[in-house]
Amino acid sequence: MRFIQFRSAPAQNARPAPVTPITRTAGSLANSCSAAAAADGDFGLFRRRSQEAADLLQHHAARDAPPFLYYLTADQLAAETGQGLVTDVALKRKIRDVIPQIRPGVGRYGIFVEAGHALNPRIDEAKDARPGSVEDQQRWLCDQYFDIRMFGAVLSTGKKDEGSKTAGAGQIRGPLQLTFARSEDPVLPSDHAITRVAPTRQADLEAGKQTEMGSKWTLPYGPYRAHAYYSAARAAKTGVTSDDLDTLWAALAMMFDHDRSAARGEMKLCGLYVYSHPDAFGRVPAASLTSRIRLTRVDADKPPRHHTDYTRIIANDSLPEGVTFWCGVDLWP
Repeated sequence: MRFIQFRSAPAQNARPAPVTPITRTAGSLANSCSAAAAADGDFGLFRRRSQEAADLLQHHAARDAPPFLYYLTADQLAAETGQGLVTDVALKRKIRDVIPQIRPGVGRYGIFVEAGHALNPRIDEAKDARPGSVEDQQRWLCDQYFDIRMFGAVLSTGKKDEGSKTAGAGQIRGPLQLTFARSEDPVLPSDHAITRVAPTRQADLEAGKQTEMGSKWTLPYGPYRAHAYYSAARAAKTGVTSDDLDTLWAALAMMFDHDRSAARGEMKLCGLYVYSHPDAFGRVPAASLTSRIRLTRVDADKPPRHHTDYTRIIANDSLPEGVTFWCGVDLWP
């Protein structure tokens, strides 16, 4: 996996300098060799090849690189970690998809951002049900939809009331915020060619076409870590209950079991750890608690292929007064 950072050149350096193509080719080959080594699981060779690429770029960049070209400097190469990311949006989608299975037919557990449904009609429904203030409409929406109650929502896309300057029902800030999930170590996506024995169109079959090609992307393995931050003060405004929190924990624990595919068929939640404060304001910053949970590689020279290739450490000695710890999921022995 390569990362390129684009930079613009200053105007005074617009005159191109001589370029040595061999340097660029050699740097590309060194990077390709390092990627191949990582794919084979040879992390020692991967590190050596990456260092060779960094040294090569550092040696030639100042002399050979014209300012109008975009190139990867040695510092940039060292700074890029190759870690994988999963967006908060993807995680919320998995939570949303499993809520109706946990609470089937329960009115308070509707999903606002749902496949096959437009958002504006649902906002307009709230305005018809509560034709008064925006606050009344927001309370109605929070009571109807679990994801608005928990995540918040931008609701300013509906119709305008007569005499109103803004459309829709404003904006709701939810109590639960998710970070991107980031892999603990560099990951290397692999592209796999696949063949289908039946062509799509009849005309292609009659013309003699026998197969069609496609591709699938996979990751050999990668443990990802995300943090969720819950504000009790905001939860009081949106109407989150203890039943809602129990539903959230159940959704997090089971969401990957209801989102299988061939490319990610073995995804699972390895750990769900919750720190709670005795009051809505909190006793200590969240970072002082999340840093107590760490993963360390069992064998730094062996490519990880299972969560037990990592040691899970929970350093809960001397927790701040009133702070409690709950483990919802833990797959480590």
